[in-house]
Amino acid sequence: MSDANKTTVRLRRVLDLASFLMARPGVTVDEAARQMDADPGEILRDLDLLFLCGLPPYTPTDLFEVYVDGESIWLTGAEPLEQPFGMSRYEAIRSLAAARIVLGLPGGEGTPELAGAAEKLEAAVGEEPLVIEREPDFVLGSLERALAAGKAIEITYLSAARNEETVRVVDPCRLATMSGRTYLAAWCRNAGAMRSFRTDRIREVVLLEEEAKRVDADISIGYAAARDDLRATLELGPEAAWVVRGVPLEQVAPAGDGYRVVVASPDREFLVRLVLQVGSALRSVEPAWLREDVAARAEALWQLTDEAARLPRGESSV
Repeated sequence: MSDANKTTVRLRRVLDLASFLMARPGVTVDEAARQMDADPGEILRDLDLLFLCGLPPYTPTDLFEVYVDGESIWLTGAEPLEQPFGMSRYEAIRSLAAARIVLGLPGGEGTPELAGAAEKLEAAVGEEPLVIEREPDFVLGSLERALAAGKAIEITYLSAARNEETVRVVDPCRLATMSGRTYLAAWCRNAGAMRSFRTDRIREVVLLEEEAKRVDADISIGYAAARDDLRATLELGPEAAWVVRGVPLEQVAPAGDGYRVVVASPDREFLVRLVLQVGSALRSVEPAWLREDVAARAEALWQLTDEAARLPRGESSV
């Protein structure tokens, strides 16, 4: 098999693996390998690649979270992959035009899946405006109904930082969108404080009979740092401006032609990944434990790359 074909096979496997892990949380490495027709070593290398994948604009908060707990694998942050696909009329026409071009190439007639998709697009475009419906968003619908009725709700929420689901009773205050994500600002009775919940991480909503309590506290949207969160101070070059735009920060100040920022998170791994993502744009980092964690992770990634480079040509999957 050529290098190009091996790359294509791996890309398909990584995409399939993401969907598989979302459907089978906690699956073992061996079971994933059997389902993907690969060996466990290949799956582990795919996971090293998968945690660098995500959604636009690809800041650390938009990347997938991969956890390997012993032999079990957990993937979070990839919930949009489970959402039904939808497109505008303009997108459908462009896709149809591209499909016709491919079908007109030599060998194109041998792709029945693409031909079938093109037929469906042609039928959908027709003379009427194209409408490809998404399934109703039951979570958002339930939240909107609770807000309109002024009722308290019980939610099942997935915490990406702790990789666990919790059941909370909250008094909803408002919905808002920030950086392309929708959040519910609510008074969390479990925590006794205001919290922002990403709606794509709310697994279930139960409308309660009791009235929602009126909350006079700040109802800002987004992550609010807690007193016991871990904190990192980073000095960044100007090419890392995306951190200022896309990552929730406690403090931002000019530092020469760059920035000095303070990041708070309950998740140590998040801070390590953020520093790795910044890369050469990072000028300094505090505290010392974070420098040590990043150095250890970078060394592990270097060894993985070095091992892959020593494989016979064409056998590397990294």
